[in-house]
Amino acid sequence: MAGATYPVTFKDCVFRGGTGNGVQLKLAIVQFDGLTHVEYPARYGMAFMECEAAVGPSFQSEGGPDLLANVALLRGGAVTLDRPVFDTEQEGSPHLAPVYAERGVNGNQPGTFLGIRGGTIDTKAGPDVPTILLKDISKQAGFAAYVYVVGLKTWGDGSRPAVSTDGPNWTGEFKGFLSGKPAWRKHVDVYGDAGLISGVEMR
Repeated sequence: MAGATYPVTFKDCVFRGGTGNGVQLKLAIVQFDGLTHVEYPARYGMAFMECEAAVGPSFQSEGGPDLLANVALLRGGAVTLDRPVFDTEQEGSPHLAPVYAERGVNGNQPGTFLGIRGGTIDTKAGPDVPTILLKDISKQAGFAAYVYVVGLKTWGDGSRPAVSTDGPNWTGEFKGFLSGKPAWRKHVDVYGDAGLISGVEMR
């Protein structure tokens, strides 16, 4: 679905990816009510490009071998996830991150917001795959990006960081980030330019 800028509501839906994404929306104002189930997406479980999206309780299991993320916020917008469950402890785990978000840097999006309340992420992704990846896209200032995560539980292998970002323009905080693996580094992992400082904080 593209160009659906009017409000759209999905209720108790099952989306099957097959050779494509489970859900792909562009420039949409959308709400997901009830329980949303996404099955075997090829690239993204749910992809939102410059959208305003509110996602109620959702469940995703394994995807295809080239799965990049369970949820992707592309080119900015605002997405809130309420109690998501990503159960990908077998093959078909995300290669980028279970949750991937890009900061919008064009005039269509004055700011970017990612919010997660509760939920569980159980993944077999590799040790270099963060739970949440925040992409700055451009070092251009003036387009704010904010992340707020509270009460998210995580399980899985390795010692991956809770969140990674590659630029200084993301700000926000994590509260009550609950790890099922004591070895996991519950911190913000900043990579890219030497000396880069992130505004994302763990509490």
